Amino acid sequence: MTNSNFPTSFAEVEGWSNQEGIPVLEGRSKYIQFLTLKAIADSSSLRRELVFKGGNALEFIYLENRATTDLDFTYLSAPGDLDVLKESLGERLSTALQRSDDGVGTVIRLQRIDQQPRGKDRTRVTYKVRIGWAAPGQERQRQLLLDGKPGAQIIDLDISVNENVCAYDETLLRDISHPLKVSTIEDIVAEKLRAILQQPVRRRHRNQDILDIAMIYRNLDPDVALISQFLPAKCQNRDIDPTKSAFRDPEVRERSEFGYDALRDTVRHTFIPFDEAWAAVISLVDSLDIPD
Repeated sequence: MTNSNFPTSFAEVEGWSNQEGIPVLEGRSKYIQFLTLKAIADSSSLRRELVFKGGNALEFIYLENRATTDLDFTYLSAPGDLDVLKESLGERLSTALQRSDDGVGTVIRLQRIDQQPRGKDRTRVTYKVRIGWAAPGQERQRQLLLDGKPGAQIIDLDISVNENVCAYDETLLRDISHPLKVSTIEDIVAEKLRAILQQPVRRRHRNQDILDIAMIYRNLDPDVALISQFLPAKCQNRDIDPTKSAFRDPEVRERSEFGYDALRDTVRHTFIPFDEAWAAVISLVDSLDIPD
């Protein structure tokens, strides 16, 4: 299954935005995300080494519903020297984006790439990538980018290193000539369940994962046997124990609920109230073959 409801040309943006009931600027950002995915797919090395994952993989590939602001990837190969990898990724992304041409004057350019957390001896890092863009007719923004200067309109990429990708498919998106590696729906669910459990450890709030899993549970048919295999692998070396009782920790629920209602503003189609969404997550967890 591949979702095809996203703009693949600048001419489609306004009509698509009106159809989805969103501002045209948001529709343009979605189009820039598409162009970025196309640029990565057109690069033989990037499409070989990057796996598309997370909320936007869910949105672009499986189940359109919730807008997210960044594109998430995992780097598959052993990273080696992190500074060398950062430079290599930056060069290849910059080249791929410069080669991306939609024929009507849209410009996308790499603005910066930073490692978080910093340090050469880190086990897990994320490269935070910022991409500037200019639409046709935005001459000032376009010239800033062509001159190598920061623009005001951006999208973000996160590229994780040393993350466990349990399964992915080679997926061909509409109007893209080469397939992208995309996490399977079971891998996405397992990753989101891991993030939910890790909230107390990392002192974070993962309300969006509750809504996403509830939507998947209601609308798709993920393989619970695969999720049962993937979840323990995702939790390795992270100070979390993937048990059913762990999901019933009051702090896990409280952190999941914090700020949840604000997700209503990011949803284009279906918003599930928290109590219903949480019940769906627990129902899915109870169906897994993991310890009680």
